[in-house]
Amino acid sequence: MVYVNENFSRAPQPLRATIGRSQSDDNQAVNTLRQLIGDAVRRGISDIHIEPQQDTLNIRQRLDGELALTASLPLALAPRLISRIKVMAELDIAERRLPQDGRINLAEVSGLTDLRVSTVPTLWGEKAVLRILNHPRAQLTTASLGMTKLQRQRFMSALFQPQGLILVTGPTGSGKTLTLYSGLEELNNEQRNISTVEDPIEIHLDGINQIAVNEKIGLSFSRVLRALLRQDPDVIMVGEIRDLETATAAIRAAQTGHLVLSTLHSGSAGTALSRLHQMGINFFDLTSTVSLIMAQRLARRLCDHCKQTTVTPTRAGVPGTAPFQANPDGCVHCSQGYRGRVGIFEQLPIDAGAVRTLHETHSRCGFADPSRLITHKNLRDAALEQVATGMISLEEADRITKAATTRGTDMHTLTEHYLKNEKLPKVPPISDFLFKISKKELSRIDQIHTLEGALYSKQLGIAGTVDCIAEHDGQLAIIDFKTSKKPKPREWIEHYFVQAMGYGCMLYEMKNIAVKKLVIIMACENGECVVYEETDKTKYIRLLGRYINKFVKDKLEFYGTK
Repeated sequence: MVYVNENFSRAPQPLRATIGRSQSDDNQAVNTLRQLIGDAVRRGISDIHIEPQQDTLNIRQRLDGELALTASLPLALAPRLISRIKVMAELDIAERRLPQDGRINLAEVSGLTDLRVSTVPTLWGEKAVLRILNHPRAQLTTASLGMTKLQRQRFMSALFQPQGLILVTGPTGSGKTLTLYSGLEELNNEQRNISTVEDPIEIHLDGINQIAVNEKIGLSFSRVLRALLRQDPDVIMVGEIRDLETATAAIRAAQTGHLVLSTLHSGSAGTALSRLHQMGINFFDLTSTVSLIMAQRLARRLCDHCKQTTVTPTRAGVPGTAPFQANPDGCVHCSQGYRGRVGIFEQLPIDAGAVRTLHETHSRCGFADPSRLITHKNLRDAALEQVATGMISLEEADRITKAATTRGTDMHTLTEHYLKNEKLPKVPPISDFLFKISKKELSRIDQIHTLEGALYSKQLGIAGTVDCIAEHDGQLAIIDFKTSKKPKPREWIEHYFVQAMGYGCMLYEMKNIAVKKLVIIMACENGECVVYEETDKTKYIRLLGRYINKFVKDKLEFYGTK
């Protein structure tokens, strides 16, 4: 069977010219791959997913952030196609049991830098994902990112400081690395020694020393960063701050006269400081080092050739209206009314006034709320401003600023209906996808005591609504359902277990029932569903007690000053 999606616009139909020809199996694989890549480059595809299923080889492609099935090919083609990809990426073609990563350089394709390759074993064979890294240096400018005039001025001002830490936050695929690359290009000249540590290196930058992390040989972010400090650097880019060791090294570098740029997984600019503080970084070190925090998302840009005027202009929440909407039929220039993407930014500059405010609230209450310092535009405001200009639709602004909340709510609703054997409600595709990949783990749940049940504790003075109390693999457990872009390291979710233990304490006080373990089921947009389990309840009872005692102490101190 050969299926080609006729609705995936903006290009010629992929693969039709290749499949069905009279040719050898090897030539067919080579020609299919050549056409697949060439067609994707011309159309502006960012990712190609080659996925063997039970009966077919599915090809899915991501255009403007949206993933769509574009073709179904004969399953027999899969092994030869994957082998060809491995040969080109210099991977081990004999190894089919373990994931592998590599790169393919395709300089002969006009405008293409290279491809990043990832293979993983699946039930029906090896799956490959090709990330197309097609960003000519001419496009790596801060002017092309989508910032407002004021936002770009703030970014440039932080870039040209002799030292400090610039953080860019956001989920996977939100354009953080491209923002950092654009900043490095603004700084790149022969008078500056610029080095990067990345995993992996996505774009090759002339004149910049780029180092790829290799955990297999012990070449970690923190180790490379410590070595770079002995290389007389002026500017250092750290691909991602993942742990306390890397965060500490980045802070130390910024404190010792270097400009450091990095990314951090955080929902907003306001929560980035809290995220680093939770890792174990001293709050006062943070505020004295960080110069600018930016959160960003990528919104699909309306196609200028076919965007439609709204019949009744919708108030977008800012002065002006929502004058345009996407044409769902699209045109030859776009995909369903959208063409390309534009950055939406939220900025938190840490100047002297911000530091003073943060220190006052931190010393008084034991915590600080940096989000209060975002006085220009938060992500929602910035998105609505682009709506008013006609660059993006109001629906797109809603999608990128409310996706996480909707995703989590939908997941809880679907899970509750499923466990109750009730008819499942209709939800957006991403929520349906997350639910489907979690069903296997949900089957481990039995003997349900309560779903979305209210609990309270008179002794502790706390209350809440627990997701699920049930047997998990035959043991009574507090079960919490979470969603994420990708799995989180264990150390990042300690507070989830503290919360679950709080529910366990409430249950024991109310019903004299003791749970055996704590379970976090996390469905991720990358296709994984991860289960985190904890049986050491004593540890989290102690942590819960510390949090409650600190809360009470802080509030007594605060109100004692009133």
